[in-house]
Amino acid sequence: MMKKIYIIRHAKAEQKGYDKDFERNLNKKGEQEIKDMLKKLGARAFRADSFVASAALRAARTARLLAKGLGVKNVRFDERLYLADENALFEYIKSLDDKHESVCIVGHNPAMRELCELLSQIYLSSFPTCSVFGLEFDCASFADIKAHSGKLLFFEHIKKLKEK
Repeated sequence: MMKKIYIIRHAKAEQKGYDKDFERNLNKKGEQEIKDMLKKLGARAFRADSFVASAALRAARTARLLAKGLGVKNVRFDERLYLADENALFEYIKSLDDKHESVCIVGHNPAMRELCELLSQIYLSSFPTCSVFGLEFDCASFADIKAHSGKLLFFEHIKKLKEK
């Protein structure tokens, strides 16, 4: 059995016009990033069982739009993911329900980039908005995932989409 984790940084968010960071919404560029990423993931025949996201508006909206575009109905939001560091995120992953084989986790930098590095053997110089880092683990339970044990499936870096 294999488990898959897709680490996703929320799409580009507004820099002004909000009272609290938690309430920052996506901007037009972020909305376009999601559309572009859905095309890229669609070309990969990407599928996931579940999304779990930070409850912050920009992450929750990113998760909702990606899940809808991918036909994923199981989407949950958790306030603990908003300020979690990579170690707290790692523990969260280990507690995921094993009825799912593949889970997308939508959150914030720098924790998402650091989580990618903790779960894989890859160093990332950056992890731009709306990037997707897919990993596969040779285990039957999320609880059995070990640090640096993930095999890279792909890294869709949104900036690459604009270079073509």
